[in-house]
Amino acid sequence: MITLSLPIVRGKLPLGRDASALYIPWIVALIVYVAAMCAIGIVAVADAVEALDRQLATSMTVEIPPEASSARVQTVLGVLRQAHGITAVHELDDKETTRLLEPWLGPSPPLDVLPVPRLIDLRISPGDPPDLATLRQQLASVLPEAHLEDHRAGLGELRSSAHRLQLIELIMLLLALGLVATVVIFATQSTMALEHDIVELVHLLGAPDPDVAGQITGRIMLISTAGAAGGALVALFTDWMLGGTAGFLQLPGGSPVLRPADWRLWALLIAAIVVAGIIATVCAQVTVERRLRRLP
Repeated sequence: MITLSLPIVRGKLPLGRDASALYIPWIVALIVYVAAMCAIGIVAVADAVEALDRQLATSMTVEIPPEASSARVQTVLGVLRQAHGITAVHELDDKETTRLLEPWLGPSPPLDVLPVPRLIDLRISPGDPPDLATLRQQLASVLPEAHLEDHRAGLGELRSSAHRLQLIELIMLLLALGLVATVVIFATQSTMALEHDIVELVHLLGAPDPDVAGQITGRIMLISTAGAAGGALVALFTDWMLGGTAGFLQLPGGSPVLRPADWRLWALLIAAIVVAGIIATVCAQVTVERRLRRLP
């Protein structure tokens, strides 16, 4: 069989402008945006839990009824300062208590009217914590109404909730990547169907299948990568906007997002673009090669 070597075969295929060139970048941008925000959320939740872990693992609070006498309060403070494993004891004043109640009661809560307990903040040694049973017994002997709050008790449930949230975000991330593959496959099939006559002609004229597949795959890769870059930029803007509202929300454990100065944010966004481009390239290549093998 004699194969013809035509300029049209060695050059670029005269592919038309099909609809995929219009909708693929927008769809990929939306998917990559969701995937990038999920990845940012996974890292941010881990950071928040770690910050809360460090904060709560080294602190406890003692609540004293507001009607307790000053002598009883001073006695409780003396017991706490002499207790083993406690490194610092601080009784909160009215201003500090007001700041704690401000998110719920407004900037000027009426402390003289509300039965707000007096709070004592304790800092404990993480390597040598106090014996809680003994400490509670000592407090009860001085002031039975005093309540020792160990913040570490809720850390286990907090970690479980955070892990469930991260698992949901990971599943959404994987679904987003799978959706990129699905969109690219359908778009490639659409391109092959629209350009069937041209592809079949150059195939019959002897054009190597890798060359034909490479040109169609390159086109899909470029528009998909462009869409992924757009989605990553929107994710960066969203992360910046959420970072600006983190202080207003007063979320525990720090910001719900990654700061622009954090190298992990840029690594995640670049990874989202690269992974989306790789998925688009591989899926388009496989789809085109399968279609070419079916040609006579």
